[in-house]
Order: sequence, then C-alpha cells, then structure tokens
Amino acid sequence: MRDLLNPEAADSGALPSSVGEQEGEAPVPTTGGEGDEYADGHVDEDDPGLPNEDVGASPDDAPRPSPVDQFGLDFELFVRAQQDVPWIKALVASLLDGALPLDPFLRATVLRVQSRFEVREGLLLRRVHLPARVGPARSLTVPVVRLQYVETVLHYCHSDILSSHLGLTKTLEKVRRHAFWSGWRKDVTEYVRECARCGGGKGSRPWRAGLMQRMPVADLAGPFSLLVVDTVGPLPETERGNKYILVFVDYFTRWAEAFAVKKLDSVTFDEAMMNGVVAQHGVPSRLLSDNGKNFSSEVAKSFYQMLGINKMFGAAYHPQT
Repeated sequence: MRDLLNPEAADSGALPSSVGEQEGEAPVPTTGGEGDEYADGHVDEDDPGLPNEDVGASPDDAPRPSPVDQFGLDFELFVRAQQDVPWIKALVASLLDGALPLDPFLRATVLRVQSRFEVREGLLLRRVHLPARVGPARSLTVPVVRLQYVETVLHYCHSDILSSHLGLTKTLEKVRRHAFWSGWRKDVTEYVRECARCGGGKGSRPWRAGLMQRMPVADLAGPFSLLVVDTVGPLPETERGNKYILVFVDYFTRWAEAFAVKKLDSVTFDEAMMNGVVAQHGVPSRLLSDNGKNFSSEVAKSFYQMLGINKMFGAAYHPQT
C-alpha cells in the first residue's frame, strides 16, 4: 500500500503492467539491442510481418493486354497489316509526326477524320462515343480493323461461345464497343442474317402485319368532323344499374368520351350522344359504327337525319374499315 501511495520510492521494475502505459499497447523500446527495429530508425526488410517493396512487380508494370488480343490475333501482325493500307499509314504519320500526304484527296481525308483517331503503340484506334442509356455517357477507343480480319471480329462478337449468337441489335452494339471499319454496320447485318444457326433456331415470324390502315388526317375537315362509336360490355352491374359503356372517339384529335349506360337501345344511344357529345363538341359531319341495331334502327336514322349526320357502317370483322 505504501508503494502505491508513493510511486517515486517504488522500484521501477516492480510497477504493475497497468501503470505508466495504456492497456493493449506495447512499450516503445529505447535501446538499440540486437533485433531492435525502432531504435535507430532502421527497418528490417526481411521481417515477414512487413511488406517488402522489392518482392513482386508493381501493378502498373504488369503487361496490359492489347485491344486485339481478345480476337486471338497477333499484335505485331495486326499493326503491320494496318500499315499496308495507304489511308491508315497516312493517318498514323499525321497523328505522330504531323506529316501530310502529297495526294490532295488523301490529304483532305486525313485532315477531316484525324480528330476521331489516335495512335497507341503504333496501333490506330478509333474514338467511339457511347450514349447514356443506363449509366453516364462515356467514350472509348477501339482498333481499326483491316478487311482481312473482319470475319474474325464478327465471329468473336456473334458466333463465339461467349456471344451465344446474339440478335442483330446486340451484335451491332458489341461490335461497336470492340472494333471499327468502314461499312461495319452493313457487314454485321449481313453476317447475322446469313448465320445458319440463327436461321435454323429462330426461324421466321409466324404472323404478318395487320391490314388496318390509317385514316388520312388531311381528309378530315377538323376536330370532331368524324366520330366513331362502339360499345363495351356487358360488365358487372354497378349500384346505379349500369353495365355497359358507350364510347365515342374523334378521328382527328383521338379525343374519347365514355358514358356508363344501363342498356344499349337506340333511345339511350341518342340521349348519350346528344347530351355528352353534341352539346359539348358540336354536331359531327360523319359517324362510323358497326351494324348494331341500336345504331341502325329507325329511331337512330331519324336522329341522324334531324342533325344532318352522314352515317357510315363498317364491315364486320374487317379491320380496314
């Protein structure tokens, strides 16, 4: 107890471990004994607990794959094949040294397109801008492919096991992200359409476009000059007893008016059209409907004659009406 109350008189070697140092921390050595790493600032590089900067290469020093490695092509041969094309050779010389060809047509071509290209390790690359569909818009560079390698690129982007015979849209997008050559869209389209596996597996569409035609707007006098009317139902009856819907649509503006009705007789139709359509939009010049009795009865004909409406009837099961 006396030693604890008077720490100055106590033996420094007999202090408890909790006095004079924080729990969980190792004391800093002050002597430069053998194996001491901290006394003179020297760090033992052979200590397995410390990272050794000399072991292993930096990630930046690792060889990076070239843009043509994915196609299984030799980089040197690919670059050499590019240089055999006159316009590519002239473009590379202009980008690297600023030298322009003597031929006026070739010089004009190089000056017009050189802002879209760059050279990396002797390889001519085309800048491609990808629009912002899912993520942000971004740009990348793809190699310019000579015609002798087009078939290899198309196989990689469509027929390869990792491409799984993509459709035309996705194959176009994949080629766009990996390569460039003049007329590549046309070549991709022909390659996909001539693919035997795609043709044998997908087949043709078993249906054709319908025969329904558009109504020329130029033939209409204006809004609500031609109306079409039809019915929907029977539906579950409401609290007010309505179980049908009478629908009017204007051909010019595509404006629709719908009215819930209890029945589909001619009197109900006349009242709905007079109060809901004519009172709001005026009398139409023409009215088109099917051959339902509520639209073709004597009461309905008298209604059309009174308002001066030219009544037209569509042929049943004939969408061209």
